[in-house]
Amino acid sequence: MNATKQFKSDLVDLLPRLRRYAGNLTRSEADADDLLQAACMRILDRWMQFQPGSDFDRWAFTVMSSINRNHLRAEGVRKGRGLVDAGEELTSSDSPESNKFREEVFSLLGYLPDNQRQVITLVYIEGYTYQEAASILDVPVGTVMSRIARGRARLSKKMTEFGQSQNAIARG
Repeated sequence: MNATKQFKSDLVDLLPRLRRYAGNLTRSEADADDLLQAACMRILDRWMQFQPGSDFDRWAFTVMSSINRNHLRAEGVRKGRGLVDAGEELTSSDSPESNKFREEVFSLLGYLPDNQRQVITLVYIEGYTYQEAASILDVPVGTVMSRIARGRARLSKKMTEFGQSQNAIARG
């Protein structure tokens, strides 16, 4: 397969992960679609800049993160958008219990500030190392570590609150 066809094939294979990341960045289905389209256009426009042998996934995630960061900077607005419907984002053949737990975790991510949600998505959902996430987001590794620590603490608190409210409802 020639380099162009391989590049396009790699991009098509990566689309579901890019879509999920776009959804977590924007927390809006329409905005996620726009971000995904913009990222794909830039990736295709600049495919010759990709260094064969390097990590295509990281390069594509970096492109998407950069586009999102530039959009937010230009727009000047970081809050007030709707949440991505976790049920639509996470179709799986897992058990209903697993799917419900996954949906609950994804809905809790919506309580995190953008910067914490981004690093948790990259590290825990996409499987990148702290260093790779730092590279994608163009921040120091220490910043990634502190955002993860704060995000985990906030998620833990929300999960506790959620569990207490579920127990109160069950006792009814």
